[in-house]
This record gives sequence, structure tokens and C-alpha cells, in this order.
Amino acid sequence: MNIKYNNYIAAVLFLLQLSCNVISSSNVSADSRQSLDFLLPNAFDALGAKCLKLSRYFCLLRFWIDSKQSDRLPQKDDREEFERLVRPVYADLNWFSLWEKDVSSGDCCSFQVDTYIHYGQKYGLSPSEYHQQIFHLDSIWSKQLVFLKVIWNKVLCMNVVTQIGYGSGQLRIVGGKDHSKSFMISPGGEDYPVFSIPGNQVRGTLTFAWFVLNCMCKEKPKLCPDFVFAPAENVPSRAMNKKSKTTGNQ
Repeated sequence: MNIKYNNYIAAVLFLLQLSCNVISSSNVSADSRQSLDFLLPNAFDALGAKCLKLSRYFCLLRFWIDSKQSDRLPQKDDREEFERLVRPVYADLNWFSLWEKDVSSGDCCSFQVDTYIHYGQKYGLSPSEYHQQIFHLDSIWSKQLVFLKVIWNKVLCMNVVTQIGYGSGQLRIVGGKDHSKSFMISPGGEDYPVFSIPGNQVRGTLTFAWFVLNCMCKEKPKLCPDFVFAPAENVPSRAMNKKSKTTGNQ
């Protein structure tokens, strides 16, 4: 892989990381997953439409856990402690509330706190442990594509990606139709290039490195140093123009 590309990713990770311990991936069983899940702005579903009002590239949705991590019991101050941790930094990774009641308080923090209660406290994580799982991105190479939520677009004959998750576990695809068909993803919204990925190449193409470069760095350029690099082999280089309404790669 191109050396400048490796340097770019290393610098991105250095700037995004916080000093903390990470839950071991050994806690993930074969039939479960841990993943950092993102919404992609779109007009096809309700959550995507809400995200579209807040970002052109991505909205953080949650850190997904579906298995017990420890025997820790809920503490009476868990809610207050998690809000204290998340309020100063939620906008750093576009973790905006999707609830109307949070609009007046800057899109924080009842949505984020309830997300912690459901996916963190419930499975034995303290407020600081769940916070770390979101804001410490660990190694960019250790996170795999493990979750896609898609909607079938019969006009384009493609599965449109509305949610995407990276972490540990088997790839699970929810929704859509005929997952052997192409998947469409459009960082930046309808005025930007649309990437079309063949169904049998989706996991190898939509890597976390791809997401960081094409979504996170575009939305948060201050997080990413200004390196010049050659595209990696696993970064899509072909795009179709949505305005031309073509159904294949150019």
C-alpha cells in the first residue's frame, strides 16, 4: 500500500484517538457484534432525513453491543455522568440527537444518554467505558465492515446504504433486495459523486479507512492533515453522476 496513504491514516488516527482502554474483541462471540454505527444523510428514510439536516456526510448513531461485558450494576448517577462526558465532545464526531426535544439544547443530550443506557449500561459498561468506545477509534485497520442497512431503489436497481457500522463480528445486511446486486453510497448528498460497489466486493471496498477518508475527513477536515496520497486499491475510484440518472459505473 502507498506509504503516503499509510502516513495519512496514521496521522488521522493520532488526532482522533483519546488515551483509554478498549474492550477486548475477545468478548465478541461468533453470532454477535460490536460496532460503531453511522447514519448516512439521505431522503429515503426518517433517520436519514434528520441526519441530512445536520450533516452532508455522516451522523454517528451509536456504539452497538449485544452481549454482556461485565457484572457491573447500574449506578444512580450514570445518566448525569454520561451527559457530563458527552456534552463537550458530541459534535466532534457528529453525534447529534435525533430527537426533537433536544433541539433547544443544541442537539444534546437525552438521545445520547438513552443510547448509553440501552447499549452500554445494560451490558455492564460504565459511562466512561461507553464514552471511550465511541471517541477512541482504536486502530483503523482492526475495524471491519459488520453492518449495513439498505433500501432497495427499483429505479437504480441498487441497494442504497442508509446506515453503516464498523467493528467486530460477521457482516449483517438489513433490508434491501438481492444483495448480489450493487450497493450505492453517496457521501456528501445528492450534489456529490455516487459510488457504486458490486455486491461481492462491498466488504472489501467499504472499509473503515474508506469511510474515514471519504466521509469523516470531508466533514471534519481539521481532524485530518493535508497529505497528498495515491488512492489505495480498496478505495473506490469510479463514481456515477446522480444527475445523469445512470445505473452503472462510468
